[in-house]
Amino acid sequence: MTPKLRIPFAPGAVREALHDDEDLIAHVPKELITTRDYPENIVRPFIVIRGAGNKGDDPMLRKPFVQIDVFAPPPELLRAEPAPILADPEEVAWDLAGLCGQIIGHTTKRLFRNCSWNGRWVDGPGIGPQIDKSRGENMPLYRQTVRVELTMTVRELPSFRWA
Repeated sequence: MTPKLRIPFAPGAVREALHDDEDLIAHVPKELITTRDYPENIVRPFIVIRGAGNKGDDPMLRKPFVQIDVFAPPPELLRAEPAPILADPEEVAWDLAGLCGQIIGHTTKRLFRNCSWNGRWVDGPGIGPQIDKSRGENMPLYRQTVRVELTMTVRELPSFRWA
């Protein structure tokens, strides 16, 4: 059997970089920066990271797009103890999304699993106020989105990380 390249999990690379940034972690704990679903108990801002596409002709050099969604709960939850945030949720989501874009946009030669990568901030925040009211009128989530592009250079032929 011929060994084949494994394209690294780009959302995981972004998650790791955001987890390592002390400025961001001061506002959003690591456990609220995820590649999974929304937290069960929403009381603070949180971040969801998802793949948004992948381009490149060469399996050794990939350019995945990653979407970073920052959510802030309504003002009454933001202003609650133990760490009140005295700002509008739209502004909180905007500021944190911009910080995420800046972190990834300034990332160069970062190692992740079988590759190294550089980041480029593509767009966002600023797609207007995105308000998710699917949890009811009393629990709106204020969202801002940033998209980034990673240039990932594969360095070796690993097995799947989970295999």
